[in-house]
Amino acid sequence: AGVDGLYLWNNHLIEFNRYAPQHRLPWQQIGDPDVIDKLDKHYVIDTPRSLEDISAELGGPPVPPGQLPASLADAGDRAEVKIDIADEIGGPQSPKDLLVKLLITNLTSQDDVSYFLNDAPIEPGQIETRLLYNECWVLIRPNAGQLRRGWNEISVSVGARNSRVAPPLSWESAEVIVSY
Repeated sequence: AGVDGLYLWNNHLIEFNRYAPQHRLPWQQIGDPDVIDKLDKHYVIDTPRSLEDISAELGGPPVPPGQLPASLADAGDRAEVKIDIADEIGGPQSPKDLLVKLLITNLTSQDDVSYFLNDAPIEPGQIETRLLYNECWVLIRPNAGQLRRGWNEISVSVGARNSRVAPPLSWESAEVIVSY
């Protein structure tokens, strides 16, 4: 087992005109698993619409198809996404901070929505919401043991919808930020 090589797609995004002492830093880090292991990580599941425009360049649509967006139109609707976390969470070298971010459109304070990590309910004190017009970022601070290394499931369940909002809730993005 192991890696014999690494192909970097869009590697031109690592700028070549950075501050001279650091310009090689991303290239040095990517080749050292021990360094990467303890760097901050940003895991993202987002809408496949961002790939539709470049699917010809990629040779076809993403496989498997994206998990999001997910429509949550009525009370009782539930959607789940699975996200793979490479970091060891809960061990002696645990990250100092974990943040789960969910982007849901058309969410209001009148909606009754529940959130789950690996089937464990998220308590209201762990949740912060940030509204931006019709988009809402739901920020969740997981407790110890709610996330783990490997596959994790994030779920959103609708108890009741705001009767004054016609469009359905649309879950657009899920992110996990791991900070050391």
